[in-house]
Amino acid sequence: MTVKEVKEKYNTKIFVATGGTLARKIIVDNKPKAVIAVACERDLTSGVREVNKIPVLGIFNSRPNGPCIDTNIKINEEKEALTIESPFSDFKKTKKGKFAYKLIFMIYKNLVIPKIARSNKQLNKIKDNNLRDSLIKNRFFLLSMFDHNCPRSIFMASNGATNYHQILGMVDLANGKYLRAIKNFLTKDK
Repeated sequence: MTVKEVKEKYNTKIFVATGGTLARKIIVDNKPKAVIAVACERDLTSGVREVNKIPVLGIFNSRPNGPCIDTNIKINEEKEALTIESPFSDFKKTKKGKFAYKLIFMIYKNLVIPKIARSNKQLNKIKDNNLRDSLIKNRFFLLSMFDHNCPRSIFMASNGATNYHQILGMVDLANGKYLRAIKNFLTKDK
């Protein structure tokens, strides 16, 4: 699949920037909701750091003829990147994803679920038994449906036990973006 085919299939804008200055100008001028950036490791890493308010999926290009000469990307391989909408069962399909899945499930089971359970203990004061019971059962449902859920649904259903940056960190971890994952895990929502 070519870049042009991706543009037509997903009805999106595609820009080619010959360097970081032009890439920043394109982002400022177009104000995108998200960016898929393709560059060498050095340029991509510095570019992602500078664009901190917009979600960025970074893809390293391959350089068979040396730096900045006839570079290319493997679109078919990269379009399979995990997102906050990917079910956790998809995380188990890659080596990095398997590691992330195990870590996320352990965190979820040992930190998120108990946090929800503790908040449910406070619900004993609620006189409506049906409401209280449904909120308590929510944690068991979340655990049993983990594989079929996506990170976004876990965030929405966690009753404040996870924040949006932790969810982004989970996805970054599964996509092999370890430093960005750590940054997201340490960032608190506003």
